[in-house]
Amino acid sequence: MQNIHTDQTGFCVREQKYPLPVQAAVTVLCAALDLALSMLVCRFRIPIYLDMLFTLFAAYFGWFPALAAPVLYHLSSPFFPYGDIRALPFLICSLTGSLIIRLFLQKNKKIEPLDLVFLSIVVSLAICIEGGIIFTAIYTGFGYMDCNPSKYLMFSLIMQHIPLFVSAILTRIPLSSIDKTISVCVSWLLMAALQKKFFTGSCRQHEAEK
Repeated sequence: MQNIHTDQTGFCVREQKYPLPVQAAVTVLCAALDLALSMLVCRFRIPIYLDMLFTLFAAYFGWFPALAAPVLYHLSSPFFPYGDIRALPFLICSLTGSLIIRLFLQKNKKIEPLDLVFLSIVVSLAICIEGGIIFTAIYTGFGYMDCNPSKYLMFSLIMQHIPLFVSAILTRIPLSSIDKTISVCVSWLLMAALQKKFFTGSCRQHEAEK
């Protein structure tokens, strides 16, 4: 009997072990690419962040890059244009997104297209709340302000007597939904294409070999 799969294209990301040198190279490369994207976003005042796209991509390679890539990115960011040491607590957001991807993949052994809907919602909501809390703390305590144009919307809400904490979260809801959905989907597409081309083949091919 012919096997029926939820992924009719055979396109998915499977859990797979990668050599430590590959994980180390991916860690450095993804941190550098996230750094480049964040500088590009600030330079052109793009109203999204895109600073987690390659962090999420790194999470597919194992626990080491899942944790090390966001740490390396956030620790190196203050030494480059638009970086700010006061933004270091946002490392928590990057680690959260990376851990969500890593834990889901480890539990389910693969991530298919329909899973991206669930992952996008969970990552977006988690980071929206975390980001609002962190921003409120470092703005109040250290006067931190990022380069994202969404801050003007936040201040307009504050002028309507909406508390800073609530304004910070409300501002991040549409922003985080778009930004993190892009990051979740693009990182998955990159990894699915990479695995299909160089590592495991398609999910359909893998199931057929069993």
